[in-house]
Order: sequence, then structure tokens, then C-alpha cells
Amino acid sequence: MALVNQGAMGPGIFRTADCRKTSKELQERGVEFTQEPDERFYGIDAGFRDPFGNEWRLVQPIEYDIETVPGARANSG
Repeated sequence: MALVNQGAMGPGIFRTADCRKTSKELQERGVEFTQEPDERFYGIDAGFRDPFGNEWRLVQPIEYDIETVPGARANSG
């Protein structure tokens, strides 16, 4: 906990089903976002800091079927 309280913790990630909705709810509660939700290759992502200065990411990952990803192989064994 000491690293968290000092703002010295590395970036953390929270997963959500709806990044835009969750970030809006958090902003309404006073959470300061450093980056608004934005579409990325892996999903929708936003950045914020906790009261101690630690950086966090709020991520809504893209759901996909691994069988349809070019170059991906299913584990057959």
C-alpha cells in the first residue's frame, strides 16, 4: 500500500464492459481523467489518476474469436 499512497505505483488497468459509460459515471463522481475514451486496436481506452497521482487505464477490450485472427493458431494439444 505504501507505493499506492506515495503515487509511485506503475500503471494499473481496470476492465469494463462499457468504457464510455463507466468513465462518465466516474467523472460525475469527481474522478479526473487524463485521457477521454478513445478507440484503439484492442478496444476503447481511457486514462485517469487516483488522488495519490497513480495512473490507471480503463479498458473495454474488443471481443473476438481467436479462430478468425490472421496468423493465430488454436492450441491443438
